[in-house]
Amino acid sequence: TLVLAAVASVLATIVGIVTAYGNLRLGAAWAKVVDRVSFITFATPGLVIGLALLLAFGGGVINLYGTYAILVVAYMVRFSGIAVRTVSTSMAQIAPELESAGRIVGLPEARVIARITLPLAQQGIFAGFLLAFINGVKEISATSLIVSQGHETLAYEGYLRFQEGNFTQGSAVSLWMIFLALTMTALASRNGGHQQGMLT
Repeated sequence: TLVLAAVASVLATIVGIVTAYGNLRLGAAWAKVVDRVSFITFATPGLVIGLALLLAFGGGVINLYGTYAILVVAYMVRFSGIAVRTVSTSMAQIAPELESAGRIVGLPEARVIARITLPLAQQGIFAGFLLAFINGVKEISATSLIVSQGHETLAYEGYLRFQEGNFTQGSAVSLWMIFLALTMTALASRNGGHQQGMLT
């Protein structure tokens, strides 16, 4: 569960960074489309996302069913909207003049992004990753359709235990998910406080 949520969150955050930059700095049409689509997929019920992925990757040329990859794709598609929104909000607060100053002194565009844009937007980037991660850990609706035997997640295991009437094990699994969420939140708070102290 940790690996699936982490990989999907990293991919979702990358989508968020690319989309936010393309939309806010380049004004690219494709970025506006991705921004809208990511919001739609986040608002779409997980069962619909799971069914769509099952139809798309359940057989044929690209068959991901029975692998962890289909779960990663599901979590990335479902929660990339969170990363897009948080990164966009953070990047919108960065004055374009700061990036222009970097270009004036001779920095290539890639170094402007790496040394100015991303460091200034890092709180939004980390927040997007964190929110996508927490949602990935507890995701059950899409998972219940596309998960296969041997690839169960914590949320799905908890669901099965409660369905069986085994409330003891179901509660234990639920506590693990709460622990993971609280741990990530605590790390985020500590990181945020550290960054604020450095800025001060």
